[in-house]
Amino acid sequence: MGSFFLIIAIAGMIGLIMFPHSKNRWENLYRRGSAATAFGVGLFGSVFMLLQV
Repeated sequence: MGSFFLIIAIAGMIGLIMFPHSKNRWENLYRRGSAATAFGVGLFGSVFMLLQV
């Protein structure tokens, strides 16, 4: 289960790196916000799984 969270964190980090900045504010918020959320959830889940061991 911990590796699942790591995969989500890595996917979020790749999304933050690859998604270009857009002139449209809402598109930028949607794309980069969802990638940042995926990275945060993955990081939080990984740390949470480590602390439960």
